[in-house]
Amino acid sequence: MLSFTITQLGLVMIFSKVHYDGKYKIIDWQNRVVQLAIFEEIEGIYAGMIRVKMEGKYGFLNQNGKLILPTVYHSVNNSN
Repeated sequence: MLSFTITQLGLVMIFSKVHYDGKYKIIDWQNRVVQLAIFEEIEGIYAGMIRVKMEGKYGFLNQNGKLILPTVYHSVNNSN
């Protein structure tokens, strides 16, 4: 299990990446599932967003586990 934090507006949110049945899911500090185990990879945090990979394509989740950039891109990065 890999833990990571997101700090936004002075709040620190703690999440963990959990490998389950060949995929990854995200749980919060109270062990509540934030995102189901559908991702091949959960990689990095950029400006409060979590980079994910599904079916070979990348996108971003917000801190609530909502997909805010669909997983349709061959690569994504944190460029401004």
